[in-house]
Amino acid sequence: MQAASSRDNPSTRAPGVSRGCTQRDIGRACVMDKSSVTSVVARMEEEGLVERRAKPADKRVVAVYLTQKEREAAARVLDFRAEVDAIAWQGLDAREREELSSLLDRVIENLQASEEGACA
Repeated sequence: MQAASSRDNPSTRAPGVSRGCTQRDIGRACVMDKSSVTSVVARMEEEGLVERRAKPADKRVVAVYLTQKEREAAARVLDFRAEVDAIAWQGLDAREREELSSLLDRVIENLQASEEGACA
């Protein structure tokens, strides 16, 4: 008997999908300002892609959750990302992958710092 894969349960495959994310977390992850996140989430909610609900652990905190349809779409995106990653990392050993990841993290940090400076 084969164990159920994460493909069978898309909500287990994308971090934050089942526990919800605050709009602040979304803004940080996407490098977006608060008003942009608010308008994007509102549009997504209108289109039935996400829903906003109070978090069970703290009813004062409102989190954004993907709808079932979008959890399934997220699973397909993650499958595609895994395929692209396999191609992109091909031929690089673990040390090279770590070095490249570290350098790209620094580039992202530089861009985020530049964005924050421009908004000040």
